[in-house]
Amino acid sequence: MKIAVYGIGNNFIRNYKWISDEYEIVALLDSSKEKQNSFFQGMTIHEPKIISSIACDKILVTPNAHIEIVDFLLGENVIPEKIIFLKDILPSDDVGRRLRIAFRVVGGLGDALIALNYIHFFYKRFKEKHIELYLETIRSRNGFTSLIPKEHFFAGIIEVTDDEINSERYHLYIKIQRYPEILFADTVKIARLMPKLIDYVQLCEKFKIFNPRFFEKDFVADGESAAFEELLGRKRIMQPDIDGWLGICENYEYPLYTDENALQKFGVKSGEYISIHRGSEEKNYSENSTKLWPIEYYNVLLKMIRDKYPEIPIIFVGAEYEKKTEVAFQDINLIGKTTLTELAMLVGHAKLHIDTEGGVVHLRHAVSGKSSVVIFGPTSNNFFGYQENENIRSNICPYPCEWVSEHWNNQCIKGARIPLCMSKVMPEIVMKAAERFLLDYGK
Repeated sequence: MKIAVYGIGNNFIRNYKWISDEYEIVALLDSSKEKQNSFFQGMTIHEPKIISSIACDKILVTPNAHIEIVDFLLGENVIPEKIIFLKDILPSDDVGRRLRIAFRVVGGLGDALIALNYIHFFYKRFKEKHIELYLETIRSRNGFTSLIPKEHFFAGIIEVTDDEINSERYHLYIKIQRYPEILFADTVKIARLMPKLIDYVQLCEKFKIFNPRFFEKDFVADGESAAFEELLGRKRIMQPDIDGWLGICENYEYPLYTDENALQKFGVKSGEYISIHRGSEEKNYSENSTKLWPIEYYNVLLKMIRDKYPEIPIIFVGAEYEKKTEVAFQDINLIGKTTLTELAMLVGHAKLHIDTEGGVVHLRHAVSGKSSVVIFGPTSNNFFGYQENENIRSNICPYPCEWVSEHWNNQCIKGARIPLCMSKVMPEIVMKAAERFLLDYGK
């Protein structure tokens, strides 16, 4: 049955999955000027005056207060039999029994990937028929939702602004970057429908009460939280799992979508090329970033690789904003030329990936778990490093300086023009590490 929906508010959003499963939605209407010409799930929201031009079997009115809407529709010559109401079509056994849980994901690519894995474990632990999970992403942040498979467990994926909080839509609203933060919880309904979930909500709230500094604005306590987790013997991927309640381990379990045509498109074969990346999160990106290994070191390293392994293609990858990177000896320069799903396929299937600590390393681990050589500077190799990788740090400084100072990301804490932690990792050291993974190339 084809329907037009009048009223794109909370009632509709909460029940969208069920409605879209049962009916073919051909048009969205709302009398709010602010909503008109915006989009929901890829569909434009129109002003109601176009109702006479819409070919549909029924008009679904979703607001509880609908007298004025009905009067308007009748005035537009819509017959009463064509109007249906949300409260009348919802299955009686579903009314009041759905538990809507939203996860608001913030941060860079690495943060988003780790959040997806955390949500996957949450879903495994609390999966029940009446549970609906929603994903909120910050609009125009990094587009990581393209990595979510077409068949997924989310009832909805919603773009929001940084300052937009939608607690009224959900029974449980969780913000996730380093740790899960409960923004809202309807504890009465949660306790009635899923008592075991109350224990988890209380665990998260208790953690925040005893560790308020980890939830401060702008994440100035990221470095401190990393040290806290490292003392507990835990890595970044495990960090959202407070007290190990969900059983998250170092292996990445959420199945990401990758573009399987990428290798053919760019003329390479799985396991027969090296991918290299030099970059950092866009929000803090600059050529002065303390997380960047010097370009001249890359050039020395690439010459070493080319001299010893002339037959293996070298691919440079990165985002559009990282195009300033200019190095010699690369065979294929794909900086700013791939989609995120193509990038995932390329770095996931390389014989070896060489990088500094950041989101692309997390992406390779998530896609394939294959080895990388990772150069660490201001962040902790023990906390961010994966066991399949060669994690290199110079130890010129005894401790990582992440958030030790306000400008740690673009100023060496010791005042050096090139961060000492990076300048002391010589190309020969990286080459020696890379050779361990390239010895069997071509065999």
